[in-house]
Amino acid sequence: MTATHPSESAPTIVLCELSASSAAEATLEYAYSYCKARDYELVVLRVVDPELLQSAPGGGPGTFGLLGAMALALDAVRRHDPNARVVVRVGERGRVLEEERCRLGAERVITPADVPPERCPMCGARYDARALHFCPAAHRGPVRRADVEPSAA
Repeated sequence: MTATHPSESAPTIVLCELSASSAAEATLEYAYSYCKARDYELVVLRVVDPELLQSAPGGGPGTFGLLGAMALALDAVRRHDPNARVVVRVGERGRVLEEERCRLGAERVITPADVPPERCPMCGARYDARALHFCPAAHRGPVRRADVEPSAA
């Protein structure tokens, strides 16, 4: 009879922070493809700032804060990986990320800063925040060395 360690049979976990920013979809896509290529388990974490849960006079953002955060996180995750776990925690972002990483034993934490920026396939320049780019390669054609260097006459 052979003995196996529990850590050998447990899948490797990657923790992905799902923020409320516009980069959340790209972060989730990057984390999903990273986990799929390595056969890792994906755990998506949504950190909610406690100040957002405080109700303002007449309702305000705190009315459906936690339920809304959970629903948005579940909806975003199910489009990519229906088997991924979703965790919603309330607290300070850095502290909560570190606590969840330690609790889950995650090998890696993927945040929006880890996602490589989108680049133009023709010239390699980064797209701006609106994913717009004036590509000189597309409008002027390929740049040749003779066009750049003056000829010695």
